[in-house]
Amino acid sequence: MMEKNITFFDDRPIDDFSKDWMWKDDLSTDANRQIMEIAQRIMRPLVAPDELSESLTFAIHGRWGSGKTSFVKLIIARARQLLREQNIDENRLVFCEFNASSLQMSGQPARASMAMQVLLALAESTMETSQNQDQLEDVKSKALRIFSSRAYKQNIGIEDIVDKNQPVFERITRINKYLEQVSEELAGSQGFCDIIQAELAGQSDGPHAMTERALVVFIDDLDRCHKEYVTEILDVIQQWGMTKRLYFVLAIDRYILDVIIRDYYGDIIGDKDESKNQIAIEKYVQHSFEIPELNEDGVKRYITALFKD
Repeated sequence: MMEKNITFFDDRPIDDFSKDWMWKDDLSTDANRQIMEIAQRIMRPLVAPDELSESLTFAIHGRWGSGKTSFVKLIIARARQLLREQNIDENRLVFCEFNASSLQMSGQPARASMAMQVLLALAESTMETSQNQDQLEDVKSKALRIFSSRAYKQNIGIEDIVDKNQPVFERITRINKYLEQVSEELAGSQGFCDIIQAELAGQSDGPHAMTERALVVFIDDLDRCHKEYVTEILDVIQQWGMTKRLYFVLAIDRYILDVIIRDYYGDIIGDKDESKNQIAIEKYVQHSFEIPELNEDGVKRYITALFKD
């Protein structure tokens, strides 16, 4: 008897449309329309600098495994495609991925972790992309200089923190600890928002000097975090919300967000007032979208496309 081959597929998120087997076939679907409209909104200030530069927060809702991470990465891919079509450097759109569930385990306050990840993303966006340790050290050193020059009015470089004769891993660890320290010191202050604003306004060295940029902070796995961590992140979003060309995208189950907000504002909104609960959510989120669940036809189309590929 002939043995049948078993085909395995991974569950990793996708980040380009060539791998999109769920939504690409029907450009009129809500999912495709939302991807396009959000992408157009976040890249708009780079096309017309005087228009629509206010900070916004988007929430992508769906159950675990529904494709929230892929959805957000397709938004970024679409936005960069739109920039290329208008002959605008796609690297002016900086993407910072904040994996909330992983960073929660570090023990560092959410505010400080987010500040550090944003700073590293801004530093890396001005450099050539690479994955080796020397490049990682350069990125962290660049982040250190941004922080020190703007917050402390002095350039603190790698030579002030580590011994160049140390192994590269030890140097990176030392720089990382210093960045954690200054992140905790500055993350809760208006000064940090000023640092972000100056960087996005092009007041930096490197290839993007004098060039305005936009920053998208994607906060993933938020529905896998403790409620205290989630509410701290929501407060950070509100505090940083006056920064122009700064956008947040949350991936979180709507039910879990509702429960956390209700618990956070319980004394104000009451136990059963859905309208007040929605108002409380809108305090943080300006636009939300629920990823549609696949129906039977959608599942068949998805599986067929997987095997065709």
